[in-house]
Amino acid sequence: LLQNELIEKMKSAGVTNLDCYRAIIKDPRSGAQHKTHQAVNIIGAIAAADLAKSNVPSDNVDAMISMDFEGVAIDEAKTRGALLFRLAESVSGIVVHSKVRASIVAGDFPSLHFVPPGEWIG
Repeated sequence: LLQNELIEKMKSAGVTNLDCYRAIIKDPRSGAQHKTHQAVNIIGAIAAADLAKSNVPSDNVDAMISMDFEGVAIDEAKTRGALLFRLAESVSGIVVHSKVRASIVAGDFPSLHFVPPGEWIG
């Protein structure tokens, strides 16, 4: 789930690969319904890691989907201009272009934390 305002910030920064669905968050105690968020799928995973420049543990056996990194280098040429995407080598990671990050940081989203690629452990 992402806040509507966060989705709009991403779209205004040029992100075009979000598949969004209306969501209603219901408070079970009060019965209040909140329409402040949407269920979001980030469409597309891109194999953009530069493995020669990334820090990959030697015991790592996965080359795609769940690769472990102790710092990842992104090959911008492989991103095909995407501003936000799941990294195909480790789909739990979401790569955010600095342009999108700047737009998001300008908003009020204190729970978001950005990790520079070189410091990414996962």
